[in-house]
Amino acid sequence: MATDPPIARPISAPTVPTAGLRFLPVFLGAATIGASVFAAFHPALTAGMVGSADRAILVESQRDAWMMCSDAKRFSVQLVSPRRAAVSLSPLTRVSYAVDAYLSDTPLVQPFQVRLTNLTLHTLNAILLFVIAARWSGRVWIGLAAGLLFALHPLQAESVASFSRREVLLGGFFTLLMISAYLRFVRDARLRWTLPVYGWYLMAALASPLYVAAPLVLVLLDVWPLRRAGLQSLLEKSPMLVFLATAIGMTAWGAAPAGGSTARDLGWGEWLSLNVVSAVGRVVWPVRLSPFYPLSESVGVWPMVAAAVLAAGWLMTLLRRRAAFSAATGAAALTAPALWWSGSSGELLHDAWLYAVAVVPLLCLASACRAEPTEVPDRAGAPLPRSAGMSRGAGLSRVAPLVTAALIVTLGVLAYGQTLIWDNSRDLYAQVLARYPRWTGGHIGIIEACIDENDLDGALRHARRAIDLAPTDPQTQFYLGTVLLLHRDHRAAEAVAPLRRALESNRDWIACLQNLGVALARTGQTDDAIRFLERARDLDPNSAAIHVGLGHAYLRVERAASARREFQEALRVRSDWVVNLGLAAAWAMNDNVELARRHLAMAVAQEPSASARAATFDALRRLHDHPGFEALIDLSAAPPTVLEGVEWLPATGARGRQGQGA
Repeated sequence: MATDPPIARPISAPTVPTAGLRFLPVFLGAATIGASVFAAFHPALTAGMVGSADRAILVESQRDAWMMCSDAKRFSVQLVSPRRAAVSLSPLTRVSYAVDAYLSDTPLVQPFQVRLTNLTLHTLNAILLFVIAARWSGRVWIGLAAGLLFALHPLQAESVASFSRREVLLGGFFTLLMISAYLRFVRDARLRWTLPVYGWYLMAALASPLYVAAPLVLVLLDVWPLRRAGLQSLLEKSPMLVFLATAIGMTAWGAAPAGGSTARDLGWGEWLSLNVVSAVGRVVWPVRLSPFYPLSESVGVWPMVAAAVLAAGWLMTLLRRRAAFSAATGAAALTAPALWWSGSSGELLHDAWLYAVAVVPLLCLASACRAEPTEVPDRAGAPLPRSAGMSRGAGLSRVAPLVTAALIVTLGVLAYGQTLIWDNSRDLYAQVLARYPRWTGGHIGIIEACIDENDLDGALRHARRAIDLAPTDPQTQFYLGTVLLLHRDHRAAEAVAPLRRALESNRDWIACLQNLGVALARTGQTDDAIRFLERARDLDPNSAAIHVGLGHAYLRVERAASARREFQEALRVRSDWVVNLGLAAAWAMNDNVELARRHLAMAVAQEPSASARAATFDALRRLHDHPGFEALIDLSAAPPTVLEGVEWLPATGARGRQGQGA
């Protein structure tokens, strides 16, 4: 049987151990990690939806799940096609959300399913790191310590608990598989092991752009601890390095941060220093972490000084300590891409973007702790007596497990507390505002939470407060207009002006086009409303809410055929009482009594109060005495408030939250 030709000299045993691990210790270690992760992060399973990005992903994943099952070819094309949406998801991350939506019985179950998948991915990542570190160190307990330190760090709470941070978990999973396959390639020196390395890297890049620089991690591991750096090592990675260079070039050419970005206003040097110092501080001292880190108005010179000290230390490691150099530079390689898209967010890097920051340092530490012989023989073969230094080392080796265990327990307690913060959206943003009272993003978060709780008066108070803090910010204008549109006191006329001002920042702002169209329709400006809604539909033809809003606008001008077409398009995406009621009104306007009765019956079955809403449509009121309609149209009850086609998603292209442009 032919074998692959060797392409590089195998690494010696002192660097990469070739012996496998026994099953029972590995199984017990994996079980320990799984139990620890569940104990620390299980409150995330019942966490609420935080921010509009979570809601946008919930809606889009349900749409993707339907498309994945009904039209797989169309879904595959959309995965790789540029699109306009409230959030931008990488292809594999989008598939994973669609699978979660498919596995969920109802949209109410889907948040639990998403968090369960997040928890599972984080557990698998910690187990992978445990196995790699155990093989590298030759000691299971060292690998277990590395896995637990990674798994239970409080920085990981956002990645697990946040509905919208799946990409860092999924990309981290494939990156760890890439590292594992690369170590197997180095150990066996066989060509066939390069294919899994390339494949896992491609999967990681398709899961999240955060890991596009993962090949640099392999280069750094070659420097230390593998000690195989050289031209041949670079040639082995040339396909991945070419992919990385291409990605950097395309990003720099077509996706530069928007003008007036925070990084430019503050100064790239100062902004980068703030991020570096903040990230290092959170990793080393993970106390008082926050879901958001908005920039303060005055930061002083201390971040620049601290960053200069860190840079000097990094240069020292480059010259004298390769282990520390590989660890520090590897940590930067797995976080630096996030700096690109966070430059215009007005915030420092979120905790989620630091998810993999400890991977390379922990692997380097495990390699440095590789088991050594307890006695050193002399030239004649007789063991030399232990020196005082060796005795002190033995003492440290006895203390190290106790110190490590105490650190792991402390981190686990902090991680549990950090996870609890994500339980409720309104409380989360209230805590952030208590720390950053002038941050408009906190008020916007509370506005969204108030809308979810139908507390429109509270939403309006925070919308006006956000306007006072940032009167020219298009997002504050958008949210003020949207809250006025949603308000029960019929304030659609007041909503038009702020929505128009918000739209001036981005003429392709889908949610703003949609809500402005609805506001104009409710104030009798139907022709203008149709124009804006048609533009929103053309930008996002798969949005059921836009089709519903446009359908109602067509009904107002008695364009029954056009209204029916829009409601039917909405029905392809979702089947709820609002869609069926609109379709019933359109069929009634077309004098198709049977289809009108059928869809009205479906609407009332889904929501009994739809019978009162049906009485507000003249075409349906005329059918009240028609056989089969008596129980479906309630002329006596006051119609419920229904918000046809209203969204409150932030702009694609306006100043968004971190990660939406990833």
